[in-house]
Amino acid sequence: MNNLSASKIGSSFAQRSRKAHLTFGTIFLALVGISAGYPLGAEEFSGNVQLGLRNVDVDGDKSKFKQHIQQDSGLRLLGLDLNYRPSSKTAYSPDEVNLSAYGLGGDPYQSVQLKAAKNKRYKFSFRHTQSDYFYQDLLFNPAEQNAEAVVVDDLHSFDYERITHRADLYVQLADQTSFKLTFDEYKKSGHSRTVLDIQREEFELEQPIDESSHNIDLEVTHTWKTITITLSERWKTLENDFSTFLASGVGDSEGSDPDSPTRLDLFFLGQPYQSDTREHQLNLATHLTKEWTIAANVLVADSNLDMRASERTLGTGFTGAPLNQALQGLGSADRDSQQYFISTDYSVTDNIHISASLREYTLDQDTSILFDGIGEQSDWKIKNDRLTLGIDARIANNWTLAAGWSRQTQNVDSQKAANFSNIEKRKNNGFWTKINYRPNRQLNFTLSVEDNSINDPFTSTSPTNTQRYRARVRFRHGEWRLMASHSRRFRDNDKAGWDFDSKQTDIHISHTSEHLTLQAGLSLVDLNHSIDQVVTGGFRQDLFAIDYDSDANFWNGTVRWHATSQLNLIAEYRNYQNKGSLKVSREDISTALQYALSQSFQLTLKYRHSDFSEEPMEAFNSDIWEIVLGYQW
Repeated sequence: MNNLSASKIGSSFAQRSRKAHLTFGTIFLALVGISAGYPLGAEEFSGNVQLGLRNVDVDGDKSKFKQHIQQDSGLRLLGLDLNYRPSSKTAYSPDEVNLSAYGLGGDPYQSVQLKAAKNKRYKFSFRHTQSDYFYQDLLFNPAEQNAEAVVVDDLHSFDYERITHRADLYVQLADQTSFKLTFDEYKKSGHSRTVLDIQREEFELEQPIDESSHNIDLEVTHTWKTITITLSERWKTLENDFSTFLASGVGDSEGSDPDSPTRLDLFFLGQPYQSDTREHQLNLATHLTKEWTIAANVLVADSNLDMRASERTLGTGFTGAPLNQALQGLGSADRDSQQYFISTDYSVTDNIHISASLREYTLDQDTSILFDGIGEQSDWKIKNDRLTLGIDARIANNWTLAAGWSRQTQNVDSQKAANFSNIEKRKNNGFWTKINYRPNRQLNFTLSVEDNSINDPFTSTSPTNTQRYRARVRFRHGEWRLMASHSRRFRDNDKAGWDFDSKQTDIHISHTSEHLTLQAGLSLVDLNHSIDQVVTGGFRQDLFAIDYDSDANFWNGTVRWHATSQLNLIAEYRNYQNKGSLKVSREDISTALQYALSQSFQLTLKYRHSDFSEEPMEAFNSDIWEIVLGYQW
């Protein structure tokens, strides 16, 4: 294991296990404190808690298991929901307080949420989430004949956690006036590895992950009889402490080719940056008549970006000469943008409704960069206009038609020097239509079509033409439900020489009765992506052809049997097969037994088996057992 060693993976598991025990202990003590302060049988205090003990057994590639499932053995707080409704209230005390938590104890997705509300006065909520992400793959060199000799790590890998906090406060200041405050922050931290081309050679580099953002949103809304106005102020900050350096630390590295003269004894690249954004927004909505409504929006934003760069390189260059570089740089960007938007809806009759909207967006950005004593300045001016027209009509008793047309124009004026300016003009036309047929309450059929085209001679990495088609039918009869759909999507770019074609069919059927629930589904996905790119160098032209396809099938089924008033049996099956450019298969089988020990206690036994294979070398199978004790009061 070349990138993230087994010791690092084990250390990561152990660290998360220590966090799990600490988190679980905190929650347990909190529950004890709440139980001591409020009798569990009191009418004002109710809730439920689910404590689980999990055992995980993995055979095969543990890195791939961590990438796809990432569950550990140990004690878990699988679910918590506490409600407090005080019997004695004051003018400002909450009517209800709710605390909920899910997945605590080291699971890859965890959340805790606190809510408090007072009817017609205020609402408050705070939410904490934590997500863990891991990627490490293996590559196969088809030029080698011996598969055992070509097991190499993908040089791109990462292992990080993402933590978010969000707080919302809503206050009803008066009968027609309200205030809302929102605060959210985001933190992403961990480590990763990547590859960088230095002096015509590729080197594996460490790349720590340290990114954070903070947002504050203030909003005041006032409503008259037919008009509602909302004023908003927003502050946004983003920081990214980006750096990358030789994976082996200080010491020589010969890169991917030992025979290449390029060698590095030291390499460090730092590019930290931060941005601050201030937004002012005004929203207006009015009902001129019962049939006619108008909405308008004005958004003005100012953003500043500051960046620094430093690079230190020691070693030998591709010519064999000594390599000794120490570079420094600074940069900044100031962006001013305005958006003006207005829309209107009018009911011509009870069966015909028309709508229109117009948006104008302008951006002015000045950028200044000084790197290694060389300065460069640029000025970008972008103007984007979009007009949209739509109609929604009932054309018969059982038929409805919705259609729309849009036209977008964009002018880009970029100036990189005093005597150089580049002006680009782009046009985008599109339409969409949707037909719905519903002869009765049991049957519903929908057909939709969408087409967009971009007239832009400079577009090479995005589609210039896009078409989407979708047909869907829903049917229900008694205890049975059926849903089936088929979609087709085309995207192409003639100038860049690539096209994309995908087909997807979904079928889902279910049956629900008093004691038995059955669900089954099938998804068929066929995807083709090809690129025929001609690269010109001097008098030579080379064709770089890339062809990727995916032929995937996904089956799933669920059986839930309410055997008695105390016993529930559950079984689930999922199967994924991809026979395209990448040969991947995965099968998941899970069963559960739920038994009500009393009106307050419930015991659940769970088992899950997963079998994963990615040809020709990566595979794992895992068995996960859980015993869960639930208590509600």
